[in-house]
Amino acid sequence: MATCGEVVHDSWLAVKAVHSLFGTSANHAIENYKRFVEEGIDTGSPWEQLRGQICLGSDHFVGDLESKLDGYAFDRDIVQKQRHPCRPQINDVLNAVMQRYKMDRESLLNRRNKEPFRLVVFLLRRVCNVPLKDVASMAGISEGRVCQIHRAMRDADVSEEVRDLLEKFNV
Repeated sequence: MATCGEVVHDSWLAVKAVHSLFGTSANHAIENYKRFVEEGIDTGSPWEQLRGQICLGSDHFVGDLESKLDGYAFDRDIVQKQRHPCRPQINDVLNAVMQRYKMDRESLLNRRNKEPFRLVVFLLRRVCNVPLKDVASMAGISEGRVCQIHRAMRDADVSEEVRDLLEKFNV
């Protein structure tokens, strides 16, 4: 309200600085600011698009950033997720496997659907680097079983469907 000139503002609020970002005259800046806010109201939170806990931007932007960081010697205190912001997210893997096998999420995470189930477990660990206990919880199996599936998928002869998805995720 204060940045729109509708109420008196406290001196600590940087209204002039905000206005300077939207126009040269106060009236023009206020109108542009209002339009900016109105356009952003129904767009959802940008934080939902956060990649690797640190990057906000298009896939192209994040990919470009990761390629510039490739080979960089990171401090050991920087978590793995932040070292690889382009790493596919859980939903990227689930959606790709659901699409390939024409299944919904519930069917995909049903152990009776052996191949896609095992593939999801494998990709979540290998590609997304999801913690072992989280994959186990999501799949409804023990951590030991996650390790067994991971080892078996890594060493197995795989079907064309599996091979296509492994190539998609550069495994």
